[in-house]
Amino acid sequence: MNKRICLFLAAILLSGCTATVGDQSRMFDDQGFHTQSGTIKTVSELKNDYLVTTGHLLNAEDTLSCGWDGDCYYNKWANAYDKGMSAFYERNKLEQERQAREEQARVDAENAACNASPQCVKEKKVAEYSNQLNYQYRLTMALYPYSQADFDMAIRTLCRNAGAAQRNGVPLETVQKNIRLVEGMDPQTRASSVIIATACWRLSQVGISDGTEQIN
Repeated sequence: MNKRICLFLAAILLSGCTATVGDQSRMFDDQGFHTQSGTIKTVSELKNDYLVTTGHLLNAEDTLSCGWDGDCYYNKWANAYDKGMSAFYERNKLEQERQAREEQARVDAENAACNASPQCVKEKKVAEYSNQLNYQYRLTMALYPYSQADFDMAIRTLCRNAGAAQRNGVPLETVQKNIRLVEGMDPQTRASSVIIATACWRLSQVGISDGTEQIN
């Protein structure tokens, strides 16, 4: 406790004055107190942190009952801080859960409406398969920057052949198996080729005869 606080406290004790909220604030708010975690905290820090986090002022009840007991005063504010923060986070949790429920209900309603529309179902599948195709296309272009022209032609040829196979009644499993049996292909290219062929076969299944039109 520094000299100024000692003199102030001595003057209060000698005068026999009863503590006021303002006196307690001036006396103790910036004084450091040991917390249970072993750190040093001030009431001012608690008030500021609470305001920044919650956007509201921190209020402590019945601090006047502490008189000039600094530890009691700090504990009143610390308890108010803990309770207030706990309530704040609980409200946030409940609000997030409410928003998640509403978002899920919205998504479920949209899916139900889409599933009732053949056109919407088709568009949804086209978007899904096109995304798979484009992801593998971009990945391949990034992996082989010096052979992009060759790989572009290979991907487009594979895609058109997979679509033609679907229209000719060749099962998807057969198309995938044939690619896996090709010799001399590195594992990355083989895996990408299976995904590309699958996407293009399915695009043909939903009416997109030339899957390469979906590459962007």
